Amino acid sequence: EEAIAEFDKAVVINPGLMYPHFNLGLIYQQLNKTEIASQEFRKALAIDPYFRPALEGLNNKIPLIEDKWFTYSNT
Repeated sequence: EEAIAEFDKAVVINPGLMYPHFNLGLIYQQLNKTEIASQEFRKALAIDPYFRPALEGLNNKIPLIEDKWFTYSNT
């Protein structure tokens, strides 16, 4: 729930970023909340229609994730 709150904040701050939507999709997918997960994957795809991990998530596959895309740093 803490991660969901943080990604929700990121969406409010910058709704044009696809990564928070994608990460929310992953979280909801793991929680078996497939409808909400699909909505978040679609939001990511609305920003970048060629973002393959979101396409895979939308098709209920485990998205292929390259670590460099989703690393966050406090530095």
